[in-house]
Amino acid sequence: MTQLGYVDKLNIQLQVNKENIGRSIDACEDANIDASYSIGQAIELFISTHNLYDFDDPDLRNEFHDAMHIVSFSYDSSPRSEAFAGVAEIALLREPYNGNMNDMLEQYRNSNLIGGYMQAAVRKFNSAGHEDFENPAPVGSLKDALALGQERLHYTLKRQNSDEVVTEEEMTEVYNYALGVDEFFRDLMGGRAVYQLSSKELLETPLAFLGLEKTGKDDELSFAEIPQEKRSEIIANLEGQNTVLYQIEALRTVEELHSLGLELPDQPLPLPEL
Repeated sequence: MTQLGYVDKLNIQLQVNKENIGRSIDACEDANIDASYSIGQAIELFISTHNLYDFDDPDLRNEFHDAMHIVSFSYDSSPRSEAFAGVAEIALLREPYNGNMNDMLEQYRNSNLIGGYMQAAVRKFNSAGHEDFENPAPVGSLKDALALGQERLHYTLKRQNSDEVVTEEEMTEVYNYALGVDEFFRDLMGGRAVYQLSSKELLETPLAFLGLEKTGKDDELSFAEIPQEKRSEIIANLEGQNTVLYQIEALRTVEELHSLGLELPDQPLPLPEL
């Protein structure tokens, strides 16, 4: 029996991931849903519309946070939009886009560890920058989503001296909607959740995989939900052909690989860029 090592499994997962995405793009197109418009293009439009490049360091932008604004139809930096984006982060990213940044900042705030403070301040989600093919973590709870939504709401209200009201019912609606997006995305991506993508992957992934389509003029910040019947049609078009990527981790031999209908790639794919 030929044993499968870590590099073998990684090469298989990279190859199968590529094939899964190709099949899912075809399934979208067969349902007359445009899969050529990327999440990166949507983020670029979001940023340019609000001149969000106006940072001393443009690298401080975070693509995952921007994507959550788009998913939750929160196209500005109002208290309402920041609250909804926070709720979507718990559902789709399983944690705030900046992870435990607040805890780290608190740890360093009263210390002399300036370098540590700065490291905490610029932490990015999935900072390793590589693809993750493991079984995704469970979706964050509604309780956690509401807590983060409220935290973002109150922080933004204070900064903007606003009295805008966002109800718990509205945030719950966003959370439930995001759960549907998460399920649809994982069906198209071989079981992977949004947070398991590298930043490069996120930008290249079709916006349709988030259950959204570009609407309006090219320069108009306007997106629409793909109706449920169309999502169901896309999943039906896949005919269950996509391989659940985390299943490959449990394989020990080439013979077990064949049980999933897979073969060793003839040539290994390039390793992900760090």
